[in-house]
Amino acid sequence: MIWFHEHSVDGRNVILYFDEKLKMEEGRDLIQRVHGRRKKMSDYYSRQFSMGTITVLTNSALKARKVFELLKHRVDIEQTFDTFKNTLHADRTYMRDDTHMQGWLFANFVAMLLYYKIYNLLIGKEMLSRYSPADIIMHLSRIYKLKIGGRWTLSEMPKTSNDIAEELEFTIPIP
Repeated sequence: MIWFHEHSVDGRNVILYFDEKLKMEEGRDLIQRVHGRRKKMSDYYSRQFSMGTITVLTNSALKARKVFELLKHRVDIEQTFDTFKNTLHADRTYMRDDTHMQGWLFANFVAMLLYYKIYNLLIGKEMLSRYSPADIIMHLSRIYKLKIGGRWTLSEMPKTSNDIAEELEFTIPIP
């Protein structure tokens, strides 16, 4: 449950959200830093009453609930960019002209679509607690098609990759 309080200051709407779960996560993170000697306990005491709060200053007439939903979508967008950079390693292009850049963007766009298709599939199959999309990509990247004597054939699949493919109900076609 997210609590909120709103008031107006100089014609702007100030909304203060309080999230108990976020407070626990921030507190746990700070305590771990204290134990790791990266922070002092006095830092925890000085921040304990602001943990779990998010303040939004807006000039829109939107209700607090809608503003919070938009804020949560922003987090989803940031997560998508994080996946783009850190999982797909697509934060550097090295492209020399517009045509190459357009191809690079298209390929990475398709990769993002496939990443989130895998993510949703893991949710639907209730496998997300065991595998991340990056795990699936890593395991399935071990499956190769080889051209031997003019014919394409599937390489021997590692057992784990085969088990994951079966559990996800993937069929790997051989032309």
